[in-house]
Amino acid sequence: MDLRGELIALFRAVVEALSAERLVREACDSGAAPRPAPGGRLVTLGLGKAAPEMLAGARASLGNALEALAFAVPAGAGGGALIEGGHPLPDEGSLRAGEALLSAAASLRAEDAALLLVSGGGSALAEAPRPPLTLEEVRAINDALVRSGAPIEEMNCVRAHLSRLKGGGVARALHAAGVRRARALVLVDVPQGGPAAVSSGPFAADPTTFADAREIVRQRAVALPPRAARLLDGRASEETLKPGDPADFVEH
Repeated sequence: MDLRGELIALFRAVVEALSAERLVREACDSGAAPRPAPGGRLVTLGLGKAAPEMLAGARASLGNALEALAFAVPAGAGGGALIEGGHPLPDEGSLRAGEALLSAAASLRAEDAALLLVSGGGSALAEAPRPPLTLEEVRAINDALVRSGAPIEEMNCVRAHLSRLKGGGVARALHAAGVRRARALVLVDVPQGGPAAVSSGPFAADPTTFADAREIVRQRAVALPPRAARLLDGRASEETLKPGDPADFVEH
């Protein structure tokens, strides 16, 4: 084999080794999925551009023992529990996906266990704005953040504080439903921040605050819609899920 052929073979081997489907399948084969209590179900929720492949890997390992409830996925990958959302800006499908994730989490019982699959892109693919924000305002917020030049970590901080889904919102819904067995498998695609930074961390505690979000907006001169700016003062809104909170129970 010549050098070109060797490089192509190496590239293909690396792509296969990093396959989302393969990584999740191998993790589940190794016992990564949580076990439900007697009488409970093993369910899965997820979001992100690689969510369909991650779900396929989980199904390949767990078979009929796994019940898929709600996934936010890119255009062209929808069907059944997989709901198509917009990217890079959220759309009506993103709102449907966000509400489906929160509703699915709230529908569970204490006996159930949840396997949570997360990859990048979910910040736009799924959304549930804090009232009274509209989809148009959320899109304007995302556009303004992108135009400001803020890195992804700062964008996620602001977006999480304007969302019911992000910054541990789905973890809160799971905990409120009585679920205590949950594990997230996360394909990390950001340089820092870990699971909380991927898709704005719907299943993870968020160490940032409203004050942090306001400072980012000030420093970056982000032109937010007026109602979003008022929400960020934090006086009428609950903080995102914080480390050490009882609802910060999802294993990563």
